[in-house]
Amino acid sequence: MSEPASTSDIATANQPTNTETEQKGVQNVVDTVIQDAGDKATTSEPKGDSAVDAPKAEEKVLGGGDEPRGVKRPGDGGEGTVPESDDAPAKTGDSRGANTERKTNNRPQNLSRSARKKQKTDSSAQKTDWASRDRRVKPENPDDAAEVEAEERRPKRKVAVYIGYTGTGYKGMQFNPPNPTIEGDLFDAFIKAGAVSKANSNDPKKSAFARCARTDKGVHAAGNLISLKMIIEDEDILEKINSHLPETIRVWGIQRTTGSFSCYQLCDSRKYEYLLPSHVFLPPHPSSFLGKQLRLWAEKEGKMAEWEEEQKDVSYFWDTVKAKVQPLLEGQDAETVAAALEAVVSDDEAEATGEPDQGLTKPKKKIDKELYKKIRAVHIAEKKAYRCSPERLERLRSMLAMYVGTKNFHNYTINKSFKDASAKRHIKSFVALDPIIVGDTEWIRTRVHGQSFMMHQIRKMIGMAMLVIRCGTDPSIIEESYTSKVMPIPKAPGIGLFLDRPVFDTYNKKAALHNKDAINFDNFEEKIEAFKRDRIYKTLYEEEESANLYHTFCSFIDNFRDPTFLYLTAGRWKAVQEMRDLMKAQGLKTSEAPQILGKEGDDDNIEFE
Repeated sequence: MSEPASTSDIATANQPTNTETEQKGVQNVVDTVIQDAGDKATTSEPKGDSAVDAPKAEEKVLGGGDEPRGVKRPGDGGEGTVPESDDAPAKTGDSRGANTERKTNNRPQNLSRSARKKQKTDSSAQKTDWASRDRRVKPENPDDAAEVEAEERRPKRKVAVYIGYTGTGYKGMQFNPPNPTIEGDLFDAFIKAGAVSKANSNDPKKSAFARCARTDKGVHAAGNLISLKMIIEDEDILEKINSHLPETIRVWGIQRTTGSFSCYQLCDSRKYEYLLPSHVFLPPHPSSFLGKQLRLWAEKEGKMAEWEEEQKDVSYFWDTVKAKVQPLLEGQDAETVAAALEAVVSDDEAEATGEPDQGLTKPKKKIDKELYKKIRAVHIAEKKAYRCSPERLERLRSMLAMYVGTKNFHNYTINKSFKDASAKRHIKSFVALDPIIVGDTEWIRTRVHGQSFMMHQIRKMIGMAMLVIRCGTDPSIIEESYTSKVMPIPKAPGIGLFLDRPVFDTYNKKAALHNKDAINFDNFEEKIEAFKRDRIYKTLYEEEESANLYHTFCSFIDNFRDPTFLYLTAGRWKAVQEMRDLMKAQGLKTSEAPQILGKEGDDDNIEFE
């Protein structure tokens, strides 16, 4: 929530995903936590400036475009790495020789037994002293230092904190000073509410802070979980924390856990939602580049009847739009009308291009911008008024079901080959819910439940399903995408993606056996659904209303004058090759890596994914 990373929107690593191995790994961790001594969870924490030292291997939760490569942890939203210890020696040259030399240099020589013992004691004392200095708060203001010393030391408890938020205006979930982040605002609220002591306020690691899933820039989460050690003696601590947070960030609840609980390690899967307006399933405009190619290749391959049958429920749409536009064209000369109509179809306000055979380029012509804006407004208004037919909705559901199971999703991310074992991911379910009306637009909510996701994976799965439906493409293209064939798939706009909730099924099963509380977002379902409706859906609608991102996305695909997306036609890869040969013969270059396909370093959402 990485889409995903990410945005720095969800992310990728080079470790394979194996369902059985992951589940065993999760269960081992769960067994350790559930069977943790009960005394550890009920007694107060040791007194001191720090509630707890930072975990030995602080996690790096993945998402967006800055995905590290390394060790996969069970149920991660992407892939994660466990950094080497700070004490680990640098591995340069012959490591065996280096280690031997280190041992030799550090061994006390020509010293009596008592002298060696004293030297060892002094060394240990020095290490302890530096460790305590590292944990000590170092406020720049002397008054702050006095306040820390005078602060009452209160017991801390390990807890799970249920949260929800809209990511607009934030640079992601994870701490990233000096940029505004969700965790930054949350931790500040904990301090102000007295849930985190001032002695621990300078470093979240002192409170064993961990997040379940990282979301990237602009990505929302209806439900997410963090775990840390907090002071929860006050009965109204939840209200105090929320009073110090903006309305776009909410804490749903705080739940006691065992001392060794880690929401990051114990989460075994995640659920995401993706919302998209129904009009993205309308076919390309008949005069667009892709629209012409779809009809051309259906005729060439003798599949016109099948193609028209797929588009039967929306065959009326563009004729209706044409009739609505016609009154605006009265009194205009033919050249002005042609230029304006072409500019609207290509969604190019500044200028229009001619349309030679096969859709290749011609000299550009100036257009009447006022006429362009009026015609474009009619197109957008008619799209918003469209309501998805039952046939088209059922087709979407069948497309999404094709993603369920363990598949090789190398075409649904970046920088992964077919042979890369980590490209195999397991999708538990992918469904489309009944449409809802937000404002004057119909939206369709899709929900995907998976063990882990790669960067752009969810957005590309949506993008592929969207294209197959609107282009009337044979659904078998989705099965082909799991083969070694390299297939360019556009990533759908990032604004529709958000984290619905993490899932702790394995942990909860064990917890039930030991009479421990389960991690369950259903306890806050009413509040979460209200937050989705009043915050997430509203924010998404307002962003789309002002920018028309989905309209722009579809227009870009439909008018991308290049072989890239011609595999969606009845000609499949033959159509792609024929166009490449034609462009090569005319000295034209094909696209190398359009932004819409995603590229390394692209950090706009996921996946969290």
